[in-house]
Amino acid sequence: MNNSLSFSTSPLTRMMKANYNDLENTLRTMEKLWGFSIIQGFELQHLAEWQGNLPPRDNDPRYDRCRAWEDSIKYTVEEIAEKVNNVGVPILSVHGNRDIGILCCSDISEDIKNAKRLI
Repeated sequence: MNNSLSFSTSPLTRMMKANYNDLENTLRTMEKLWGFSIIQGFELQHLAEWQGNLPPRDNDPRYDRCRAWEDSIKYTVEEIAEKVNNVGVPILSVHGNRDIGILCCSDISEDIKNAKRLI
């Protein structure tokens, strides 16, 4: 039986004992794993920690997301796309920023505008 695998990028960093929001290490790990014939591609998780204009809105008990956001390198969507394209691994799907739903459900018009931008 030949089963192909697709890896989600967020757990990859845990495998390498790196910060979950470390894009450069994530891309290096994707590149290494791509060499295995059973891997079909990757799901890229677009993290709120990479956004420069607003901190993460959701609470995840596993992480101090606001602290990670403060410490994280910020990227535009175009910069992330360029970095991923330079690695040359197939991206089968993109997991939207977890804050999209929170922002969409807000009563604040600026939050809704930010949700639309993220989508």
